[in-house]
Amino acid sequence: MRIVSGFFLVLIAIAGLTGPAAAHRQPTTETTIAPLDDGTLGITHRFHTHDVIRILLADPDIGQPDPTDLEHQARFALYVAEHFEIARPGEDGLQGQPLKAGILGAEMAGDYFFVYQELLLPAEVDALWFRSTLLSELGEQWNSRLNIETDSGNGDGETIRSASFSSRSKWEKIEY
Repeated sequence: MRIVSGFFLVLIAIAGLTGPAAAHRQPTTETTIAPLDDGTLGITHRFHTHDVIRILLADPDIGQPDPTDLEHQARFALYVAEHFEIARPGEDGLQGQPLKAGILGAEMAGDYFFVYQELLLPAEVDALWFRSTLLSELGEQWNSRLNIETDSGNGDGETIRSASFSSRSKWEKIEY
């Protein structure tokens, strides 16, 4: 009986330690970009639903945020379109002309919320500039991760190029 009691005390102690850590979860988003067969780039943004609700709470036209509501999903998709930017390289190699990704839709799946976009990739471009301020309103500790899937060109399949954005980030150039 004493061993069983000790086991439960250890479980309670572990549960007590994980509670505060979960309460201070860092606002994070992950964006994946992959080339599609039709010459476009498919863009998928993934958010924790709690972060989506926090962003929607700041919208004065929304009372109680509901990520399953189509209007609220559309408003959040517009937020994503405003806070995730893509540009082609300028003649000097620096960030140049902005490219506008279209919004395809949004959905909630479990604890996560997804926003889908697409961008017609200019044929002559071999690099793009990216900037993400997604979730930046939630404080200094936000993080936005970008993964771009590219064809390695040597028959080995896909290569993933990555960038991370935070409150100190500017534009990031990714070649592919």
